[in-house]
Amino acid sequence: AHKIFILMSYQKNDKCGNPQLRGVIDALRYEGHDEQAMQIFFFNARTSSQEELERRKSEALNAFKEYEPDVTVSIDDLAFQTIAPYFLYKKGRGFLVFTGTNISPEDYNRKYHFHQNRRPIARITGVYEKLFIKKQLRFIKLIFGEKTGRIPVLYSSDPVGTIVLKQILDEVSGTPYETWIVPMKVNTLMDVKIAARKVQEDPKIKAYIPLTVAIKSDDDPHKTLTIKDVAPVLLEAIKKPDLALNAAFVDLGFWGGVSVDFYEMGYCAGQMAAMLLKGYHIDSIKIKDAPHTVTILNLKRNQEIGLRLPGPVMGMVDTFIK
Repeated sequence: AHKIFILMSYQKNDKCGNPQLRGVIDALRYEGHDEQAMQIFFFNARTSSQEELERRKSEALNAFKEYEPDVTVSIDDLAFQTIAPYFLYKKGRGFLVFTGTNISPEDYNRKYHFHQNRRPIARITGVYEKLFIKKQLRFIKLIFGEKTGRIPVLYSSDPVGTIVLKQILDEVSGTPYETWIVPMKVNTLMDVKIAARKVQEDPKIKAYIPLTVAIKSDDDPHKTLTIKDVAPVLLEAIKKPDLALNAAFVDLGFWGGVSVDFYEMGYCAGQMAAMLLKGYHIDSIKIKDAPHTVTILNLKRNQEIGLRLPGPVMGMVDTFIK
């Protein structure tokens, strides 16, 4: 049996990480690899202090070295950054397949030098988490037309929040949508409440992006809140479309729209891992962008905000959540 090590940046039930994890495992199972034989390590980065995170990194590396896997799959940026240095040479044991990185392969290549035009020159390949922001904005424009106006992005200044904000800005750079995006930093729950009030009261704002990743509680500064904790506050205060970067956010009550399909992104990475285990040369498995988007709409939320959608827009929706 092949040894497969999966390193995930967040906790098991994370809204971004878990769909990818399921996709990776399902793809490997389809190729005959037993899930029970896979070793999975969770960093729990969203809720861990810096001290705890450093300890988890050390534990992860020790587990990786002791296990000596044939293929390692990293989920999201922290996991990739922790494990990538061990695969920067052509010779050596095992391969690394990444999924869900928000820093582009081109930016990572300046530090790690593992590909040429996305063709691997080391033992690393994977799937980049393209956000498809332009598709999302085109979709919302079909509803509001030229009156769409500004789209605030509520983001936290933790590493993930700032990385994803940069990714959003990069994807719209040089396009007509560049002036639509308005970054709005929120680092505490009180910041979120103030920002939500501004979004709701500004008639020029027709929709917003809830990107907040890790913020501090007002009651306990040592407690970290995630998007799951923040969602009820935003949903109560704002009665406008919440544009979800992740289809899983719709399960939290957000409106939806066009987003990357996290499950399919993980499944693609799992297929890459399976190919390597079959003996494919890694230089034949090029680094890819996330392969699919999904257009998903929360009907309950749509009713709450009183939005009437044109028939053609309804016809574009892949999945309705009731």
